[in-house]
Amino acid sequence: MELIHDKLKLRELGNVVIDYEIQCLDKPKESIVNFLVKECFQTSAQAAEKYHRATVSQVQLCSYFSGSTAISALREEYKKKLGDKYSLKDFHEKFLSFGSSPVKYIREIMMK
Repeated sequence: MELIHDKLKLRELGNVVIDYEIQCLDKPKESIVNFLVKECFQTSAQAAEKYHRATVSQVQLCSYFSGSTAISALREEYKKKLGDKYSLKDFHEKFLSFGSSPVKYIREIMMK
């Protein structure tokens, strides 16, 4: 499970790197695809699709990283607030009950 989690984190971080490389450094497609395949352990098809997504929507790929970082920070803050009463299951149920609301608004409600 840890390896799967780490691979997903690597994918999120790779997204941030390639978004910057495409938008700010104008790196060519071949360089981006090579990075994703060799360094991020993605298939050639996944890498090509990700390159396409990064060129048509500049913020989508970075949003995965920023979103998961915000949720992790909220989870830790909520855990400190509840102390011994904290339950990961309860956190997930409460968090998901807000649907697709932005994390900053969910945080405001959950930390009251």
